[in-house]
Amino acid sequence: MVRSLPQNQKYLLWDLIIKCSSDGITIFYGDKRTLTVLLEKNLIMINSFYKAKNKKLVFLFYKELLICFVIYKEKIDIKNLFLNRKKL
Repeated sequence: MVRSLPQNQKYLLWDLIIKCSSDGITIFYGDKRTLTVLLEKNLIMINSFYKAKNKKLVFLFYKELLICFVIYKEKIDIKNLFLNRKKL
């Protein structure tokens, strides 16, 4: 799904992932129209109860996106994560 996004929307999504909390919540500063593609693909949702000028409270939906966030924030080395796991 993310691969089919236009390049500028991929950058926007990555920016939202980087800035979001571990719960998948972030504040977007800007025009709501720039989020249209991500909203249509159901990758994000805007909290309509959050009222602020030029700010939108955004929820990221997919677990994969949150996993990417955790990997980025924690600087997890994926290769070592799988190589060092215990065999069952």
